[in-house]
Amino acid sequence: MNEDNPYADPEASGPEIGTIAVPPTTGKLAIASLVCGLVFCCPVTSLLAPVLGIAHFIAAAGKPWVRGAGLAIGGILLGLVFSAGWAFIAWSGYAVFRQAVEIPADVFADFESGDFEAAAARFLGDGVSAEDLASGWSAITDRFGTFESIRFDEAAEAPPSGNTIDLPFLATFKLGDESRDVPVLVRFMPLPGTLDLRIVDLEVGDSADGLLLMPPAGSDPDASTPDAEVGEGGET
Repeated sequence: MNEDNPYADPEASGPEIGTIAVPPTTGKLAIASLVCGLVFCCPVTSLLAPVLGIAHFIAAAGKPWVRGAGLAIGGILLGLVFSAGWAFIAWSGYAVFRQAVEIPADVFADFESGDFEAAAARFLGDGVSAEDLASGWSAITDRFGTFESIRFDEAAEAPPSGNTIDLPFLATFKLGDESRDVPVLVRFMPLPGTLDLRIVDLEVGDSADGLLLMPPAGSDPDASTPDAEVGEGGET
């Protein structure tokens, strides 16, 4: 019995402040933490869930009538799990984009050095032969001149794509005393079950010049066709 208040209800469901029994209540921060943890479709809510859960425990310290520890713990765990998932997705996207930006520079360097076997290994499928690529590169340099560099074209809009990742680049060629930027569209696909990209094909040039394809149109990625030659507008 409360000696200070003999009339107080000994079965009161909460602690007493002075002579008033405080009923238990569920912390709003705990509820918000769990709700944010369940709304996993948004990275922001996944990040907020652990923060709100920890804030609940700080706010409820020394207040035994404030309940919701289980809700807060659930929100913290869900938030951490889904935040890790979003972090993995972001890392995967960055890794794929970085490959997509770097691979064209590597393959064009292989073309320029004459290492067409190495270049063929960067294409999807086993049907892209060094002979195909050598023939195609000869047609490209005959038209545009000596290759100098290639870079991602940040100003161009990425074209709509289906099952491939299509990215625009600008390759600089020098013909005589004049350097010129030539549009290059690179199509990628990842190897099955991995994040490793391979080139499906390259389109060099534009509608005014006529497109040169690498590897030549008509090459079967599943069957080697070393006698195919590159042609304008995708014709062989």
